[in-house]
Amino acid sequence: MISGGCRCGAIRYEAEVAEPDRHGVCHCADCRRSAGAPMVAWLAVPEETFRITAGEARCWEGENGALRYFCPTCGTGIYYRNEAVLPGIVDIQSATLDEPEAFAPA
Repeated sequence: MISGGCRCGAIRYEAEVAEPDRHGVCHCADCRRSAGAPMVAWLAVPEETFRITAGEARCWEGENGALRYFCPTCGTGIYYRNEAVLPGIVDIQSATLDEPEAFAPA
């Protein structure tokens, strides 16, 4: 079980992960613009194991089915869904994990 949340603590989540499907760094234009940074690290987890345990994330719908979820209070980006590109996957911004060092990007 992994857990994490936003910077202010209003949003909390958890997911069951033995080994992540993928933990990588994305530097596409959409991620760079969304994060205001040169890259974002994403940890892929099965959608059926992911759940919000506290608060309610706000969703911004981008192009081509991109759904970016963030905290409406502090603005922390938390997770991403895109059924067309990543069916059955929730991509968690791994910097929001309680123990981000547990999974090194590969």
